[in-house]
Amino acid sequence: EEGGFAGLGRVDFNLADLGTISVSANVHTRGFGTLEQRVVERYRDDFTQFDVSSNIELGKLLPSNTGLSIPVFAGYSQTVSSPQYDPYDMDIKLKEKLSASPRSLRDSIRKTAVDFTSVKTLNFTNVRKNKTNGSAAKIYDIESVDVSYSYIKTESRNPLIEKNNVTKHRAAIG
Repeated sequence: EEGGFAGLGRVDFNLADLGTISVSANVHTRGFGTLEQRVVERYRDDFTQFDVSSNIELGKLLPSNTGLSIPVFAGYSQTVSSPQYDPYDMDIKLKEKLSASPRSLRDSIRKTAVDFTSVKTLNFTNVRKNKTNGSAAKIYDIESVDVSYSYIKTESRNPLIEKNNVTKHRAAIG
């Protein structure tokens, strides 16, 4: 029957014609809920979510006569949920189990109880060389080709899954 709190925030930065950066966070603590919820329906975990993403045109940093267009998206997201009760002994609070455990085991107990997910992303989409000499475009020009690449790494763990790491690479030529 303890109250909790929650918060949500977002900040967007506009870097003129270079790109944008966005930062957002979401948090709630155990005991938080709406007025209509009963005590047993309220959150029973401490939850934190953090996201950072950017869209940058790296070609703007190069001399204009190069004609390169290099759009980049980079992002990082992390979600952590710490339960109030130990997921393996549901009638024991996690803090009580940690304080009763030897110091050498506390980190591993905490790590196995927490639900953690992080996603790292890096994308180069439609990287191309634009015409700078003003001549007519031909099908065999390098300006007619674009390249894309995507990298995504997901790491997660929770009380049921010890470790789940997935890395994906994708490339394309258009």
